[in-house]
Amino acid sequence: AYDSPDLLAEELFTSDSVPLKSNIIIVLCDLCVRYPNLIENYLSHVSPCLKDGSYIVRRHTLILLTQLIQEDYIKLRGSLIYHLLAVINDPELRELVQYCLKHVLLKKYPRSFFHHFIESIFYFQHNCNHPNFNQFTQTQTEIDRFSLPGQQNTKKRFNIYNYMLEQLTDEQRFNLSARIVQELLACTV
Repeated sequence: AYDSPDLLAEELFTSDSVPLKSNIIIVLCDLCVRYPNLIENYLSHVSPCLKDGSYIVRRHTLILLTQLIQEDYIKLRGSLIYHLLAVINDPELRELVQYCLKHVLLKKYPRSFFHHFIESIFYFQHNCNHPNFNQFTQTQTEIDRFSLPGQQNTKKRFNIYNYMLEQLTDEQRFNLSARIVQELLACTV
């Protein structure tokens, strides 16, 4: 079990076989249940599969990551929440990811969109210049697949921001406005 994750993770990026990739994702997620401390490091190899060319691989990845989060085998931290949010722009998985986010993840972490909204602005624009936001260690594959910088991705970023804001309560929206003023605008004045 200790040597196999390296081989499996490498095969995720080199193989073109959809059944093989799907099975590797299932095995890595099963290993995460059995050896959570060992496998959590390999999630950076699994989550980019949310942007794989195959619908089946993307769907399996979304379902399995959601299940692992729901059952507390992995935590919703680091860039994982942004990887899940980026799937909102996938027309084939939009409804499923919105269901997973709203009815599974937000039930478990009800304030997560409130806490991650400002950082999502930095994350999706791939802005690492702020001392407090978007300071994750990421692979180049993660950056390439999930960041949405530039004018050409404005609509995709707004889809994500709008979805996050729709899930907030009125009180959270009000407090978020105050946080934006305090944490972002105050730094520029």
